[in-house]
Amino acid sequence: MAKERIKIKQPMKVRSILQKEINSICPFCDSTEVEYFEIHHIDEDPSNNEIENLLLICPTHHSKITKGDISKEIVERTKKSLPIKLQIEVASISIDHNNCSWVSYDDVKHAFYQRGNEPSPFPIICFSLINHSPKTILFTEIELKEQYRI
Repeated sequence: MAKERIKIKQPMKVRSILQKEINSICPFCDSTEVEYFEIHHIDEDPSNNEIENLLLICPTHHSKITKGDISKEIVERTKKSLPIKLQIEVASISIDHNNCSWVSYDDVKHAFYQRGNEPSPFPIICFSLINHSPKTILFTEIELKEQYRI
């Protein structure tokens, strides 16, 4: 009995995430013809469309996996060996210079300096982020690094 195939929600977004994950190169060869790449379900369950279960690969290697020439263990190991990429893109970072004493450098991206103590010496920073992950992401900590500019 064939397993039920469930369409991938937001297929272009998922494909884009998977393409970034493999850096637009088939993880089994050096093919870069991503327009022909296919999405493989690692656990072979076509209803499991979680990113962790999907791998974008060239048609040749997809066929080899399907025929059993490449084992499921090798496919799983290949997926796990891919570099983990943070799926959060920083769209912009700005400072609320009307309500704090910090201002942006004109020539340095995402850098700010304190111009005095009025109105507040505490920076009010506004982040605009894009979540490329299909999951909700919870920020538990944001690290700010201090660098001196001469």
